[in-house]
Amino acid sequence: MTITSHRTYRAMDKCRELVAAKQKSSARRWLRQSKMFSKQVETKEAMLTNLQALLTKIQMAETDALVLEAYQAGIISLKDMTIDIEKVDQTMDELEEVLANSNEAGEALSEDVVGRINDDIDVSALEEELAALMLQDSEPTVQQPQQGNTEQETDVNALLPDVPIGNLSPQNLTNREPPTALIS
Repeated sequence: MTITSHRTYRAMDKCRELVAAKQKSSARRWLRQSKMFSKQVETKEAMLTNLQALLTKIQMAETDALVLEAYQAGIISLKDMTIDIEKVDQTMDELEEVLANSNEAGEALSEDVVGRINDDIDVSALEEELAALMLQDSEPTVQQPQQGNTEQETDVNALLPDVPIGNLSPQNLTNREPPTALIS
């Protein structure tokens, strides 16, 4: 409670006492003082409200100024980080080219090398040889090699191809002689 408010209440209490004591002119003077104090309270409350509104506006202006500074700093930062569209396009083109080369290399590495080698073989000759083998296989007679007869024995190791030793790089494989046929 402010001093003025306290004076207002005290003046009203004094006015009531004087009214009770039937002192009309003194009561009127205290009532006038009470009204004057009450008006001062209202005026001061209005001033306080205006000052609080002004303080709020000042705080809002300070906040707005900080926001404006943040916007300006952001604009400066964005200008510093602005990316050249031509550089972006060039980078994307280079990336596309590198990915295409990578895909081509992957496709080349995943090709069926065995299938390409088998393309060189005559399929009709293979079919004829397979049919002959099937006919031979269907015959019930199987010859057993005779033991001790070295003239009729065939050296199987001579008919087999050499097994590569060491590095199996494509260059080493292409420099080898083709295997000899097992069927004579």
